[in-house]
Order: sequence, then structure tokens, then C-alpha cells
Amino acid sequence: MRRFIQGGLVALAITCASLPSATQAAEVSRFQYSGPTAEAVFRSVDGCISTQVSVFANDLRTQSMSQPAASEHAHVFISQVDTCDWRAVLQAYAETSTVTANMLQVDQRLKTAALTMRLDAVDGISGTTGVVDVNVTWKAQGDAQYMKSTREIRMNDLLIKKRLDGTFQPAIAVGTISFNGSPNLTPEPADRPEETGISSVRYGELEIHH
Repeated sequence: MRRFIQGGLVALAITCASLPSATQAAEVSRFQYSGPTAEAVFRSVDGCISTQVSVFANDLRTQSMSQPAASEHAHVFISQVDTCDWRAVLQAYAETSTVTANMLQVDQRLKTAALTMRLDAVDGISGTTGVVDVNVTWKAQGDAQYMKSTREIRMNDLLIKKRLDGTFQPAIAVGTISFNGSPNLTPEPADRPEETGISSVRYGELEIHH
């Protein structure tokens, strides 16, 4: 059964607002997109280290608002905070406009999705460059919903604003994401229905401040 949701603003405060910012936002990227999309926000805690990872991928039609040519889009943002010393440890951002059918696979009924890819990345704290390896799968949970909404995701210096008009299927995402060969940064499933799912998007806008 599909439900209709028309939302104004869902604010996803992913880190405490009082955490010191490591760097100033240097760039703003804006995209329009449509078609099959998969996204997730992972959270985990290991001792003093709190890790949050946001992943987004679209494989059909994405157009940069500043460029005439359309292309696919994927991004990953990794935030690690030492909550004992209350300092940012890692703040890595990766983005690509190359997403092939072999990298992102989305079931037409939005029941499953899978993303396997490697992206170039940079850590905004240390300045270290490297790669992010992604191997994540999604499985539908609950009912698909027709959504027309605006959402925000904030992680330290990253702010992602999304506008969505389309069918959104909440899902559970599991898998591995690593930075420069690190241990898996997503050991726990992503299962919050407002953050993690598979979409068939009629029209979407993505604004990334990083």
C-alpha cells in the first residue's frame, strides 16, 4: 500500500550543534535529478569515537544547475568525533558524476538496491587525500510513500538540502564503507525511515555545502 506524505521540512541534526567546526564551508554544489536513487545515513559508536556516514547515489538523470550537461551523481560524507575530547577526528567528503549501471542497481519495484564503487575523497581536517570504498545494499521495509518534501542533513561542516517529488521506499541499508583502507565505518545497519531508502524520483534538487 502506498501512502502520500507532503512535508515541509524535516531537519536531521546528525551532530550536536555545539561541536567545534573544523573548517569553513568552501563550496556549494547544486544538482537537479530524477530516476532511481538510493540513500542512507549510518551511525555507530566505538568507545569514544562516534561515526556517522551519509551516502547518496542516482544513476539516471542528474544535472548540475551550473552546467548544461546532465550526468549521474553520488556522494559520501564521513564524520568521526571523539566524544571524550570533544573534537572532530575525520571529516571526509567524496563526490563523483560517474555512476554506471554496474555501480548502482535499483529494483524497478524499489524492493532492493546495491551500490559498489570507489570515489576520490579528501579529509577536511588533516587535508589527507585518498579513496572511499563503498559496498552497500538496501532492502525495503514498510510501505512505499509518495513524497513531496524538503529535508536537511547536517554533519559538522556539511549541509545537504534535498527537495524530493516522487515515490520513496523506506529501507534498511547494510554493508561496508572505508576511507583509505580503514576498518569498516558502517558496522551498524542504517534503518531510520526518514533517512534511508530507495526512490523513484520525478523531480529532485540537491544542494551540498562542503
